[in-house]
Amino acid sequence: MSLLSFFHTLNSSGEDRKRKFVNWVDETLNLRQGSKIESFKVKYPLDKGDNFCIDRWIEYAINKEVDTLEHDFYPCHLPKNNVLHYCLPWLFNEQGKPSSIKHLSLSCCRFWSPLEFWSLKNLERLFLKDIFINEQTLEEICSACSSLEYLSLQRCVHSRTLTISSSSLKHLTLSRNTLLEEVEIFAVNLVSLEIRGVLVRVRFLTAPVCVRLVIRTLQDDTLSGIKYALGELATDFPLLQNLFLTNPPFAAKDILPKKLPAFSKLKNLIIAMTEGKLGSLLLYIPMLEAAPLLERFELQLGFDDAYDGPLSESKTSKCPKLKYLKEGMMYGFYGHGAEIEMASHLLRNAPCLKKMELNSRQKYYAGDGKYILDDGREMI
Repeated sequence: MSLLSFFHTLNSSGEDRKRKFVNWVDETLNLRQGSKIESFKVKYPLDKGDNFCIDRWIEYAINKEVDTLEHDFYPCHLPKNNVLHYCLPWLFNEQGKPSSIKHLSLSCCRFWSPLEFWSLKNLERLFLKDIFINEQTLEEICSACSSLEYLSLQRCVHSRTLTISSSSLKHLTLSRNTLLEEVEIFAVNLVSLEIRGVLVRVRFLTAPVCVRLVIRTLQDDTLSGIKYALGELATDFPLLQNLFLTNPPFAAKDILPKKLPAFSKLKNLIIAMTEGKLGSLLLYIPMLEAAPLLERFELQLGFDDAYDGPLSESKTSKCPKLKYLKEGMMYGFYGHGAEIEMASHLLRNAPCLKKMELNSRQKYYAGDGKYILDDGREMI
């Protein structure tokens, strides 16, 4: 048994229930035989009052040369009450040598200061959620974790600016860091970037090599994502090949600039619609045509009654061909006029089209490359 997962489906964490959960984990570890653990996961609302048992579990996993360690203590306390959160131990390994951990995911806990991050020099993937982290701590992590390739920060940054410097980093996710306005990135190998929540201004301190970008703006900030995409995005990300964009329905045609920027290398475009009604999906066509090498287009519709508006009055026969488009996908398709209009346009103007899928299932992006259908199934 090399994969150990201890999850509790209830949000409530009464003392009696907590004691039973802790005993369950302890008894399982005592009965387990074998020297190696590949994965050790705990999901339960524990806090600093449970430090002793959590420290014991971490020590056990480290001594068994664990590869993946995930601790999710949400929703024990709100982030603003992080003084009550479990505090990570000074050292992940008391033997004075680096731990074997390659994948570390932590939610609702605190870093002890100073935490000796050198013990995580083999770390490749780090996911932090609801953990207060300042720029100095982040700098220490990036400096000590020389193998770090994947970094995700969700509700962790509480400053307006942030600098990230790492020669090994390939993917960065910044999710719902509401105060953050600008990020400076010094990462020569960064090829993938996700921004979720409020749009953050990104400045590359080296020539950008990023080929994948996710902009998932939410709530009142949804319009900023599409405005940025129709403005400076192509200049900021000249090598971009894959773009995911959350977009509200166009309120008016004048949101489109007279001249769109050229996405000269874009091959895969995914647009996830949000709320509201839309007269014509054909307003997206100029974005497709601004990407001359586009091979795949996916439209994710979020509401089954939101698109029963009038058809476009434009004459689509004069539109340029989508010469390289091979796949057209529409999720949340219910056969409304605007949806049929878009599907028909793709069929007429994409001579190399090999696959056209109209799916009534709604599809949602869960972050970090994972999608969820409305029936709960995960997709990659």
